[in-house]
Amino acid sequence: MRQVIAIFVLILGFLSPVVARPDLDLGPPKNAKAPPIGAPLDQTGTPRSMESLMGKKGMVFFFFRSAAWCPYCQLQLMELDKGVSDIEKRGYKLVGISYDQPGVQAGFIAEHGIKYTLLSDPKSEV
Repeated sequence: MRQVIAIFVLILGFLSPVVARPDLDLGPPKNAKAPPIGAPLDQTGTPRSMESLMGKKGMVFFFFRSAAWCPYCQLQLMELDKGVSDIEKRGYKLVGISYDQPGVQAGFIAEHGIKYTLLSDPKSEV
């Protein structure tokens, strides 16, 4: 019975029309100025504004879950570090943000030799 229901759902999915949804808010338009993020603490406990984190051309800003317990995030953070010099050569800075406390981030950076900034957003407000 489950197989019949699964096949029915699959067929229904293929037969339903794909409709563009221009009413969906997919975020800011391309080249829009990023909204302010306040001054979250970096891994050293220093408050950082967006302006203080920018390279000459801007910033590559990404979110991750946790450097403390998420193995996928840990791997991603280490992989991103391999490309940080290329990103900076192009005039950008690489900055990550999660709900981890600055001490957790500092420990991860020290252990893995990460060469970019991590920000702490413990209440996930950003």
